[in-house]
Amino acid sequence: MSGITDGTLEVHDELQESTAFEHLLDDAIDTTSGRTSKFDIDDVRRAATMIDGSKMLEQLATWRQEARQGTHPGGRPPKIDDRVILTVLLLLAREHTPLWATEMGAVLHRRLTKEARVFLGLPANLSGTARGRTEARRWYNTAWNAFHRMKALMDPYPDTPLYRLTNRSQRDRIVELRDPEVVAQGRERLNWFSDSLLEMTFRLLPRDVRRLINQHTTVGIDQTPMVAASPRGRSPVDKETGLELRVNPKTGKNYSDKLVLEQDSGWYPINAERREESGPGRKPDKDFVWGRAGSIAVLVPNRPVNQAEFPNIALGFSMSLPGTQHVASETVRVLQSIADRGHTPGTVVADRLYFATLSAESLHIPVKEMGWAVITDYKKTGLGIKGGKAGAIQVEGRHYCAGTPKDLLNASVDAEAHTIDDDTYRKRLDERTAFELRPKEKPDARGHIPMMCPAVGPNATVECPLRELHRNATDKIRIAVLEGNVPKAPDSICTQSSVDFGPEDGIRDAQLFRYQSKEWSDAYRIGRNTDESYHAYVKDVGHEAADTPARRRIRGFAAHQIMATMLLVSANIRKIVTFLTDRETQTSKSNTTGQNLGPLRKTRRRDREGLSNYKAKWPLKVLPGAPAGGELDPPLRT
Repeated sequence: MSGITDGTLEVHDELQESTAFEHLLDDAIDTTSGRTSKFDIDDVRRAATMIDGSKMLEQLATWRQEARQGTHPGGRPPKIDDRVILTVLLLLAREHTPLWATEMGAVLHRRLTKEARVFLGLPANLSGTARGRTEARRWYNTAWNAFHRMKALMDPYPDTPLYRLTNRSQRDRIVELRDPEVVAQGRERLNWFSDSLLEMTFRLLPRDVRRLINQHTTVGIDQTPMVAASPRGRSPVDKETGLELRVNPKTGKNYSDKLVLEQDSGWYPINAERREESGPGRKPDKDFVWGRAGSIAVLVPNRPVNQAEFPNIALGFSMSLPGTQHVASETVRVLQSIADRGHTPGTVVADRLYFATLSAESLHIPVKEMGWAVITDYKKTGLGIKGGKAGAIQVEGRHYCAGTPKDLLNASVDAEAHTIDDDTYRKRLDERTAFELRPKEKPDARGHIPMMCPAVGPNATVECPLRELHRNATDKIRIAVLEGNVPKAPDSICTQSSVDFGPEDGIRDAQLFRYQSKEWSDAYRIGRNTDESYHAYVKDVGHEAADTPARRRIRGFAAHQIMATMLLVSANIRKIVTFLTDRETQTSKSNTTGQNLGPLRKTRRRDREGLSNYKAKWPLKVLPGAPAGGELDPPLRT
């Protein structure tokens, strides 16, 4: 129709077009969501095969039989089973559609082709009377019932009312009457659900890729806030009793009695610097979100590479209440699950919240017993001298000679205080390696290893007045221990040929690589960047939007973990598809040109041209007070 016409022509055209145009939405009128696109038999078969491959259906059947305690099911058989509802959830997650009961019902009602309906055991055709809003509501009820039937088998908090507000005294009463065994069983089953589905995505990878990963499985682990469906939060709870606090222990002010829908949540600080706080307290509430803490273990590269050797997918997931008191147990559980599924424990990369903060008994020892090596960063208080054994001095995870110069031992402390520049810091770290204790032999079956003074043996790295140089030692120049640094009362490390170090000696600060070495820097940077990148990937509002509670409105802890797991599965599949596509493209181009074209993706411009503002604060390249023009940008740091 032209832009300027007489009124008669416009009315005439409008009458001609109205019949067809005004009926364009007829197909959507009978739906509850407005979506009319259909999943075909290939979509449904693919999703159902993934669900079958997870072995989750057999486990759900076992749990349901246990819940019946030997009795037969009564009443009318359900219209759909666990396989159908899980398949529908996966279809919606892969389509990036909100995981609402209305959307599940819409799929069952109108969004499956005839062949797909037959494949899932649904009526092949809908009669004329079955196409209206009443029938749409029936399918909604069918989906809602199926989801909650499945969820009930894994719910650690079945006593929590999710459809009415509760006050403080009501919530305290619920907590007091809870059965710890029911909570533990529900948490264990939810974690089994998450692990089985994530392991299924791992098995989607080609065999050569899986074998490469399992040679030395390296994961980065971190917690991320999982916002609850309802934003109503209560006052913080006592860590010992689990009951709500009446008074703020820091300010002495009374907490108000708030009405809450999802009580099995907590305040999660969204600022990394304030993770150790347990609730709003003295700080503004805007820095906290009401929800749960998700612990995600992500596959990270074992070494710097130009082209990805495998996709960085989530391999483990667990959800808990926020709080540092849960971090160690959740980390151990996730790492143990990965090992139990047949993956070879390799290296775990974590930030300062983990190994630099938590106790050795709760985290370091069980992680080492599983066979995982650690790569981490230290807090300011973790730098410099931290104990030792038999006269040896422990500094940043390594044991050194008792005669090591103090400026070398405190190199990181001085760098943190900006009293030395970067060149001086690196030089001191290099010099310090000569004073490091050396293993005399390999660890025994118990994990014990004899360590010897660096001045002992034919490969001595220093010369000490307390030790006679080995007759087979080479003539190379060695650093000498100064007389003023020789201990006045030498301990056994200075007098014996070796000292036995057990698996728990120095474990609080021990890690795989020397702190701030190139190996450490590469591994820590890659691990942390990959981990944080995955968290941003799964929270992308254009895809899974895992951080958007409006996309999953079914309340409760169990429903939250089930839906979060499906979103992680969707993110994993996206990453796997991208990886396989890139690998196929690279192979095709290499075969065409007869040469390797190198990485598909260039280094990002912000790193290539130094445009990033996300940089380390220490050590300084140039000391304070240096002449103008001598400053250099500090290195990038995670």
